[in-house]
This record gives sequence, structure tokens and C-alpha cells, in this order.
Amino acid sequence: MRTKIVYRGLNTYGWKCPPSPRVSLCRNYSVVVTDPQPQSFTASGAKNDQLHPLFVTGFSDAEGCFHISVSHRAGSKFNWRVRAVFQIGVHLEELPLLLSIQEYFGGVGRITKDIKNNEVRYAVDKPGDIIKYIIPHFKSYPLLTNKCSDFILWSKVIDIMVNKRHLTKEGIEEIISIRASINKGLSEKLAAAFPNVKAIVRPELPITTTILDPQWLVGFVAGDGSFSATVKNNTIRLRFSVTQHARDLHVLELIKAYFGVGGIYKNGSVYNYEVGSYNMCFEYILPFFTEYPLPSVCLKAFHFGMWKEGLEIMYSGKHLTCKKLYVNKLILRINKYKSDNDN
Repeated sequence: MRTKIVYRGLNTYGWKCPPSPRVSLCRNYSVVVTDPQPQSFTASGAKNDQLHPLFVTGFSDAEGCFHISVSHRAGSKFNWRVRAVFQIGVHLEELPLLLSIQEYFGGVGRITKDIKNNEVRYAVDKPGDIIKYIIPHFKSYPLLTNKCSDFILWSKVIDIMVNKRHLTKEGIEEIISIRASINKGLSEKLAAAFPNVKAIVRPELPITTTILDPQWLVGFVAGDGSFSATVKNNTIRLRFSVTQHARDLHVLELIKAYFGVGGIYKNGSVYNYEVGSYNMCFEYILPFFTEYPLPSVCLKAFHFGMWKEGLEIMYSGKHLTCKKLYVNKLILRINKYKSDNDN
């Protein structure tokens, strides 16, 4: 059994690639994990409990994508090839977390590295794997963002493919109708090739009035949350925030209601939920992530650790005296790592 891995030695944060009998290093920087034995690892490489199912859903709500591609291919029936993929694309430093997510899903799928964009991507595209692992998971642990509607439509395409209806003219047109309603709609080429096909109506999101499980929130913050720190005019600010597109404003409202503090602010085409008071962060945000910690394989756990240290110093008042220089250095570290991760 041969496996290739996209991770060499220590990364920027001193994490080692999780040691596993299914992993060996190779020069082409791609990852193909073939052992379906479910495991999970900490940043140090020690085995840990498997990721919580709702963490996986929350992280997928933030970073996942249910993609359908329809491409022209001469020689195939009707000259069109259909591919349905569940994928998660993140910064390359999140490889340990992607490995844990892959193992949560039974080891199926592939992880590949995009060197140019500093990104790693986990993708599952085999219909059999999707039916066995992906669809049952998201039916049991539903998404809360508009990706829930994407998932419902995407699942219809999987059903069409499994029943071989994508090999018929009617089946292709049905897939095009679905494709027009998810992600970014149809490309100009597909729209020109199927001018009479209309987009299917997107299913309405289930009415959700509250976040039922904190593990979903932990996963969502691992993807779209931020533990930030700034110094301006000799004033230190530590903030917690979550950013979403306007179409998922309702999710930020649920998060605000869950914590009971903070505000929601518009910033162009996106909205930010923000807790900007370090006192509120200490009294509400810190206790939550202490009781429901971010998995150690998650890069955001590293950011949170530094942010927590600075927050505790500020709450004690020591940043006004002996610890001020240390807090400033801590803030520089937080912003350096966040900047490296965003680029």
C-alpha cells in the first residue's frame, strides 16, 4: 500500500506531520491516503479522540463546498462529463486538520497541495464514497448556512449519477438546471450550450432559531472565526469576530444570540459579528472555548492560545505595568501568524 504526503518535517508553528503507518514522504507533494482506518491526531502527533460530527459540519459550513462540474468531452455520451465533488480548501498549515477530517470520513478521498496558492484541498468525488460517508453525515448533522440548500441540490445530482441518468439527454439537462442554482451558477459556455434550461428553484433553508450544539459553533469558528489583536495610539485591543457574506447574515444573528454579547456590523458585501470589549471576551468568549476547546490539530487553536494569554494579562491589569512590552510582542506574533496564514 503506497501513500504520498504533502507535508515535510516541521511547519511554521513547529507542528510535525502526524506519524501514521499510512503516510510516507514523496517528492511530488500530493497526498493520497489509502488506509480507511479512522484515527485522529493532535498537533504533536499523539492520537486523540475523533473529531466531533458537528465540528465537522460547522467547519464544512465555513470552508466546505458542494461542487458540480459539467465539462465538454468529445467521445463521451452526449459529449458531456459530469463530476460531483465535496471539497474543503484551506491554508496549507491546516493539513493536520484536513487529515483528521479525512479520517473522520473513513479515509476516503484525496488531499492535494496547491503550492502556488499555499492551499491544501480535501476532495471526495467517488459516488460510492459520497453515498456511504458524505451524504449520511450531512443528513444526520445538518448544515446551518446556505450550503444546506447546495447540499440538497448536490445530493440530487449524485442520485442522478448513481442511477445512470446522467448518460441521458434528460438527465444532463436536469443536472444543468441544478448546476445553475448552486455555487456561481452556469458558465457562459454552459449557458450557451443549454439556452432553454432554467435554473431549479433553490430549496428553502429549514427554520433555525438557535444553535443547538456548541460543537457546531466550534467548527464554524475554526473556519470563519478570528481571534485578533491590535495596538493603536498605545491602546491594546483584543477582539473576537466571525465574518459571513450577507446571504448568511442569519447565522451571525444566531451566534450573537448564543453568546448574548457583541454586535453585527456591515463591511461591504459581508457582515462581521464582533465582541470588541476585552472584558466581554474574558467573561463570555474565553469560558466558551475553555469548555469546548478547538481541536489541537486546528490552526485556530494556536491563534486562540496566544490570544487567551494576552486576554488574561489584560484582564488582570498587568498590561498597564510589567507585562505591557510582553503583550505588545504577543500581539506582533498573533498578527504575523495570521498574516502568514491569510497570504
